[in-house]
Amino acid sequence: LHLSLRRQRQMCIRDSCAHALRGHRGSVTCAAASGGLAATGAEDGAIRLWDCASGAAAGSLGGHVDAVLALAFDDGGALLSCSADGTAKVWPAAAVAAGGGAGATLRGHGGAVSGGCFAHGDGGADATAVVTASRDGDVRCWRPADGAALGAARSPHGAGEALRGCAARRCARGARYGGDCAALVATCGGTTARIFALGAGGALADAAQPLAGHAHAVEAVAFGPDAATRAVDAAAYAKLSLADGAAARRSVVVATCARDGEARVWRCLLYTSDAADEGLGVDLGGRRII
Repeated sequence: LHLSLRRQRQMCIRDSCAHALRGHRGSVTCAAASGGLAATGAEDGAIRLWDCASGAAAGSLGGHVDAVLALAFDDGGALLSCSADGTAKVWPAAAVAAGGGAGATLRGHGGAVSGGCFAHGDGGADATAVVTASRDGDVRCWRPADGAALGAARSPHGAGEALRGCAARRCARGARYGGDCAALVATCGGTTARIFALGAGGALADAAQPLAGHAHAVEAVAFGPDAATRAVDAAAYAKLSLADGAAARRSVVVATCARDGEARVWRCLLYTSDAADEGLGVDLGGRRII
């Protein structure tokens, strides 16, 4: 099921700017914030840190040799940076708090790293993995502590389809999607988005059918909050007609935006790949979820 949000003329309410953050030598391409700290990345390859309350510079992180394309903070204060130089870096919380320091470099993609996120397991404070999406078409998983490669999904959106971003959320407690699920990962590439189950060892397995419907490139994907997930209609579950003893189904809400001028909100039912479920397909409002 999806809700399509088309461009509409809206009233614009203007707020005053609290701070103008200046210091980059090129166009600022991305930003992220955590607590009282903001990070910005730019075409000059630099990452700059700022105090949100005062707008004062709080340090910088160097090492990329091309544009920084995406930034993401972990719950504990670590920072992930993704670059057009084909690498990503994980900056530990201590280095970020100190306003400078060394980070682990994630190497292996054959193209610009366009997006990344920290993936957390159920109940864990520390990230289970770092996930990166690249214009080489691949999704890769890495161990946050040292940048060791864990697993990869090769060209999940089709050969030659560059990936533009990714997002992650915790698995529901006790959920199993194609094996033990450490987290759910969503990626966007071409005109579709996909949802994967991230296993404890870094393996990625399909958790739902591709989300297809946009007429142009999907630029970003995000998971909805738990409250939105819990709001999935009970009637949708009733349509599953599951065999006795089958595991409880879970659902997620995913949002996408694309160059076709639309944003879409998808309500997706996910279920296990237990033997009893093989071959089961469910028709929900014209969408096939299997």
